[in-house]
Parts: sequence; C-alpha cells; structure tokens
Amino acid sequence: MTNNLPKMLKKLPALLPLVMTLPALLGAPPFGDGFATGNLQDYLEGPISNQGKVSLQRLESRNGTLALSITDNTTVRFNPVAVSPNTKYTLRFKGSFVGGESIEENPRLDVALAPRGSLSHLPSHGIEFLDAESKPIQVRHPGGIFSGLPYREWHEYSDTFYSPPRAAFLRLNVRSAHGITFSIADLEIQKTPDEGAINVNPSFKEGFHNYSGWSALAAGAKMLLTQDGRSALDVQYGSTGSVFPISEPGTYQTFLKVTPNGYAATIELSLFDSEGKLLGSSFRVGDKTPFILPPGTAFGSFFARSVVLEELWLIRVGDESKAEELRKK
Repeated sequence: MTNNLPKMLKKLPALLPLVMTLPALLGAPPFGDGFATGNLQDYLEGPISNQGKVSLQRLESRNGTLALSITDNTTVRFNPVAVSPNTKYTLRFKGSFVGGESIEENPRLDVALAPRGSLSHLPSHGIEFLDAESKPIQVRHPGGIFSGLPYREWHEYSDTFYSPPRAAFLRLNVRSAHGITFSIADLEIQKTPDEGAINVNPSFKEGFHNYSGWSALAAGAKMLLTQDGRSALDVQYGSTGSVFPISEPGTYQTFLKVTPNGYAATIELSLFDSEGKLLGSSFRVGDKTPFILPPGTAFGSFFARSVVLEELWLIRVGDESKAEELRKK
C-alpha cells in the first residue's frame, strides 16, 4: 500500500470535482435543520439567481425563526435527499402566504388539495424521484405527487407515499403564484411509522383534506367529515388509489368500513407484475376478504366506486394455508 500512495495522490485532483458535487445530493440539509445555515445554496439547487424572489426571512408570525420566502410565480427546487426504493415515506412542511385568495376566504378552493388539484393562482408543490444517476423516474401515480397549497395561515402539509423502484433520491419543488409570497418552514422527511396496513393512509388519519394513498379522483370526489368528526372519502364514480409494493407470498385480507353511495358500489384490487402488467383481472374485495397473492405480483392498487370510504386496509395475515382457514369461518 505504501508504494501505491504516490499514484493515489496524483489521482486526487481528478477526483475532487466529483467529491465536491456529493454534498449537493447527500450532505446538504434541505430537510430537518430549520434552514440553520442561512445559506440558500445549502438547500436549493442553483445557481440561485432569481433577483431577490427567493430569500430566507425571520418572520414575526413564526417568532423570528427562519422560513424560505418565494415570491411572484417563482419555482424553487430543493436539493435532492437520499431515499430507498419501494419504501413508505412521509414528507411534512408548514406553509403560509400573503396576497391572492385563500381557502380561508373561499372554502371551494379545497379542490386544490386533491391529487393534481393545483390551481394556477395558488401556490403548489410537487415531489419527484431520481435514480442513482440523478435522472427523473416516471412514477406509477397518474400525474405524479402534485397538489396546491391554499392555506393563508400557517398550515402543516403532509404527503405519505411509496418511493418507486430504482428511486435513489427525492426532490421537492415548490411554486408561488402571481402576486403571492409563499413561505415554507419546518421541512422534514421520515420513513413512515407502521400504519398497520400495506396501503397508504388506510383510515385517513393524516387528516381532513389529506389525500395520501389516492392518485386520481373522480369528478366531484372529495373528503367529508363523519358525524363523529372523522375524515372519510366520497369517491363518487371511480377513484384510483396510489400504487403500493406487495410481493411477499402468503394470504392477505382487506378490511373495510364503507357506506354505499350510488349505483354499483364496489371496491376492486388490481395486482401487477414488476413491469406494471396487470395480472389476470381486477377483483372485488369486501370486508375481511381473504386471497392468496398470485406468483409474480410486485404491486397493487385499489379502485373504489360509489362509496363513502372511512377505512380500507390491506394486511398480510399468514402463509398460503391461512386462506382456507379464513374461508371456513
């Protein structure tokens, strides 16, 4: 090793540019430190040259703590953070804005919170995934993870999702709107604590107007509050759940809490192979429906029609022999 040291030292200058790019992907702190460095380049992809439209501000509304302010229809891209493929994550941040119209003044702007529900006159955010070479990955969610940010007062937004196959990095993009200054703070991302189900947000515990676990809604579909104050989803005439990984052989069950609400009320499960090809046909599921996972399954997705959905759980309950036991009950 000692004899090779001079040769290794000669190679260092060539390696330095690569080493210097690594902090932008792996070492930079876009999430979790409250913008503690005070340096935009530590959080945003550069060069930062938007003529003062993006800045770190100490806001009275946040007791003087730092927030990132984005003005006048400007888009920022946060530095990517490392993620693992096929893993459930929750990304959270707080946001507020001045200017324009908000959901507090116009409750009908709740449509902006639905998947792909962004309105051009409101701030919005999107999540994209990159592979190990930092190239964008086409996700299985129709339109990707993208929605509006309509609350004027400080509000906590959250997205729970599975990273796609081959994902190595995640990038958050945030856009203000014309005449609006949007401020963002308290960014954090973590592996989602066990929800007790394979699918995302099975009992809508993420809260009212949080559509995590659903990627495309039918016209008129929206969140409701039940009489006991719980969140529920009126799916109308066909809403599609987000894709989730499912591959461990065995017996699975669905657990439902639904109220029929129209013609041909149904919930279906579709299973796909690793290339996204549908295995067989989609099949109807009910409360405590058991089934054996077909060989070659890699992903699944729910479809719901004409129900108000309070809970939808998919759980592995045992090996393949468990299915017969459950069917006898």
